[in-house]
Amino acid sequence: MSKILAIDIGMGTSDVFLYDSGKKMENCIKFVVPTPLRRYLKLLKSVKFDGGQKIYICGETIGGGPLAHKLSTLIEEKMAKVFITAKAAYTIKNDHDEIRELGYNIIEETVFDVFKKSPDKNFIIDKNDIYMRFTEFEAPFLREFFNNSAEDIDSFDGICVCAQDHGQCKKEISDRLHRFSEFRAILSRGNPPSPYLFCNKNGEIPATFLRLNSIEKSLNQNFGGRKSIIMDSSPAALLGCFAYIDEYLELYKTRLEQPYLMVNMGNNHAIFAAVQNEEILAFYEHHSWVYDEDPAKLESHIKRFCDGELSSREVFDDEGNGAEYFNPPGYKNIKNIIVTGPNRNIFTRTDLRPHYSAVAGDMMMSGPLGMVRAFKKIYGV
Repeated sequence: MSKILAIDIGMGTSDVFLYDSGKKMENCIKFVVPTPLRRYLKLLKSVKFDGGQKIYICGETIGGGPLAHKLSTLIEEKMAKVFITAKAAYTIKNDHDEIRELGYNIIEETVFDVFKKSPDKNFIIDKNDIYMRFTEFEAPFLREFFNNSAEDIDSFDGICVCAQDHGQCKKEISDRLHRFSEFRAILSRGNPPSPYLFCNKNGEIPATFLRLNSIEKSLNQNFGGRKSIIMDSSPAALLGCFAYIDEYLELYKTRLEQPYLMVNMGNNHAIFAAVQNEEILAFYEHHSWVYDEDPAKLESHIKRFCDGELSSREVFDDEGNGAEYFNPPGYKNIKNIIVTGPNRNIFTRTDLRPHYSAVAGDMMMSGPLGMVRAFKKIYGV
């Protein structure tokens, strides 16, 4: 019997699944909770700033987004001064000089005394001083939750975590181009290229991915020696489409015909892969909000992409990241389109007729169950 914990840390939610080979999928423990980012943001919004507050931040590099925007707005409007350690500062931007230009004060690495006194807390208000400790892999919360669920997290066979990471690049380089160039480099390692190339064992994460490396560091500090996979959330969801294909075969005794077009229509990113026999034939990444504004473009892009005619330059100029072709199958040869992700309903406004992947009955578990499937394949569990 094996148990594998899988966590998908998104923009809005952390989606958690504990795979237990001794149980039916439907009986396994799973839950969806707001991300640490959202909780930090909510706590900040509860404070009445009047210009006299100081915010002190330490910890890891985490997903920034609206949290970084809120902190920068407080500085710009002179509502608070922010002091942040070097590692946590990469949550705001990739370049420390740019961060200083925004008005942040970058300080030496430290753990503030208030957190040494209260190690279970990550947000403390002390009069006019606000202390924040950035972390995304919340080991104390996970340990307490599973203890209360009669599960021993220290006995799990493995832990998988995914999150979105653009990577660190120079300020004169687009982070979209940098992210996709790193994806190209990852895919170039395989012959043929495979989605499993995105799965990093311990020590394999490229240095440019600061957020993923922070997650790995936290995982090792709390569960060192455990077999693990850490990866970007977009390809994790694509792996979830494979889990859906397996489930379809089990339920209907029929395997979906290949080649497939697999799509993860996430809250922000949209990733597409033409796949046959678990080999990536073509691959591109855009943003879901572009297609939400123009569903007809989605249908056009998909057809041209499968034909190998949607250029990387066109995708980038359209606010996307890029495209890479290995052996595009041609749209007329695609047998099944499989879509997952919280914005998959965009497809309902097209003439495309995809399978809406909701493996184990829950679309939010695509990333976690994709990672579980990859873990079992990679480690032979």
